[in-house]
Amino acid sequence: MANINVRECEYEKLATLIAKDIQQRKSEGSYRLPSERKIAEQFNCSRVTVRAALDRLANDGFISRFPGRGTFAVNIPGATPEHCETISPLTHVGLLIFNRSCCGAYGDLLDGLRKGLPESEWGVSVWQPQSKTNTAQVLAGAMEHCSGLVVAGDFSQEDLAWIVKQRKPIVVIGLAGNDLLSAVGTKSVQIYHDERAGYMRAVEYLWSLGYRKPAILMGSAHQAYHDRYEGFKDALRSFGQDPSKFLAVTASPQEVHVNPTSEELSVAAEKIVEQADRFDAVITPSFFEFLRVAGAKGLTVGRDFVLIGETSCADRVAEQFEITELRGDHSQLGKLAAEKLMTQFKTRTRLHMRIPVPCELIIRESTPSRKT
Repeated sequence: MANINVRECEYEKLATLIAKDIQQRKSEGSYRLPSERKIAEQFNCSRVTVRAALDRLANDGFISRFPGRGTFAVNIPGATPEHCETISPLTHVGLLIFNRSCCGAYGDLLDGLRKGLPESEWGVSVWQPQSKTNTAQVLAGAMEHCSGLVVAGDFSQEDLAWIVKQRKPIVVIGLAGNDLLSAVGTKSVQIYHDERAGYMRAVEYLWSLGYRKPAILMGSAHQAYHDRYEGFKDALRSFGQDPSKFLAVTASPQEVHVNPTSEELSVAAEKIVEQADRFDAVITPSFFEFLRVAGAKGLTVGRDFVLIGETSCADRVAEQFEITELRGDHSQLGKLAAEKLMTQFKTRTRLHMRIPVPCELIIRESTPSRKT
């Protein structure tokens, strides 16, 4: 950035100068901006003016801020703050997967998305931030390279808040980290910000409604599922129960953070369903597979048992796109989602973010009480 005098409070002028500098650096890709102090020194103005200019650029989608990690420029070819709607044609979809490998359900979703988008008009790329080691760089790169994004995986509330503010069409699949659980037939609901507390609270709610035989289906032997099980056991112990006497089944023995396959989930669900006399409620990270297996055995949710499940990737696509006839077929979901994305991208609109409501109200409304 060149040294230019900027009068105090002329933050819009400064915003335009920074935006032009971003355009001049577009061949470099996304880059990290200097600190507010250095920008103030370069343009001979106060940090108040700099902060106001950066706020303007952030609102226009030219920069992205990551607390503790810096401010990154997002290159939007041909755009200026005064003409922020002149964005390049929407022809490339980025699949942004947080903290997950692109295999299993996410791989199927990607394949379905690719098959559903016209190859001659749409490109698809995968971006995979892992933990917090490279999130800022990956997000900045994805925002520059892609004209629209599909967001999935274990993203944080901070990541999601930043993504939603960007001036690009987006579709959010899944939930922010493990913050949310969902009761069948209801909207998404927020319980707690960690797995252990979330599962403990879920058992407590079921117990308060008279359900005394909760079962748990875990995805794998990964630490995250171990934490879920610990919360499950915490609640049972608080009621004077021996957790070892309650059904607990793990779908996959893997200790890495990889989604279990549909086949593994089905086998695990069958192990629970075969012991129908031992449960009256089930808590699971993905409820579609359990519903399918239970239905095949003649069991009906709401009549024979109640179900609390974390909203999975496929569940979320089905909910947002109002797809009701599918049960866990991620590839087909991807194809149907692509049809919605094409319309959405071409009209430059975004899906509305769903606002969580208190979990207790949802569970009480959707789960019949057994108390007399």
